[in-house]
Amino acid sequence: MQIHAPGETRELVLSSSPIRIEHRPQRKPKVRARGTASVASSQSPAVKLPAGWDKQDFGYVDLNDVTVYLDWTKQSKNFVSHVLATTLKDSDGDIKVASLQAAVRERLEGLRAGAATVNVSEPARICHGKRPGWFFSYTKLWDDPPLHFDESLFIANGAVHLVVYMRAADQPEDQRTRKALMNLCKEP
Repeated sequence: MQIHAPGETRELVLSSSPIRIEHRPQRKPKVRARGTASVASSQSPAVKLPAGWDKQDFGYVDLNDVTVYLDWTKQSKNFVSHVLATTLKDSDGDIKVASLQAAVRERLEGLRAGAATVNVSEPARICHGKRPGWFFSYTKLWDDPPLHFDESLFIANGAVHLVVYMRAADQPEDQRTRKALMNLCKEP
């Protein structure tokens, strides 16, 4: 087993997909309450999902501000529905934006650059109606399998907080999960 220096980056190619492997110094794990169906930490946003979503270990969970949930009851032949909740980051910390409109513009540019077909892009009230936010619904038909995404986001302290619900494009939408995207908040 070879140990790499902190901050050293290695790349590994499996199939045709590059995977970045980074060795980062260990940090003291954050203590989180057990048995709750919401995502919360000082960094990540919170979202309350309907029953059936299982929180997954994302590896070095104390180093990531992404929380992953899977719904195994809606597993198709080759895909399990996901929900991801995160605060977008750049190499220096949170991605800072001046306004919701700027965040939406940047997000749409990224989706279009990624060959997504955007079906819905509209304002929405997020965090139980307390915050102005945005809702996107889009597909990526070139994925294997083709995928459908529903996403909501809002801005707090200049940082972009978002939650994404992914499912196989041929799988019906879980309306309760879709509605849960609107309860995305910075605090639980």
